[in-house]
Amino acid sequence: MQQRQVYWWKQLIIYALPLVKKSGKEIMTNEFGQYNDLPELMTSLMESFKSLHFKYAVVFSGDNVNKAASLSNGKYLTPVGESLRNELGNF
Repeated sequence: MQQRQVYWWKQLIIYALPLVKKSGKEIMTNEFGQYNDLPELMTSLMESFKSLHFKYAVVFSGDNVNKAASLSNGKYLTPVGESLRNELGNF
């Protein structure tokens, strides 16, 4: 899954950074999530949004149908959900 992380970061650099520099306006994602349960990936994604000065980033929590990582089990946060919560405190 490291390739997805590198790909996402590369796309942020290629598309988001020039938009911010050229327009001077805030940018946002329509949705992001991950297809594994590694909290480190969520941390990395959130750090990327912060370093590129994203004001909005909409996170997608998966379920059994779409295979994306879930942020909770319906009652408690999963490790990925905990990572998101922890990173939100850094904004």
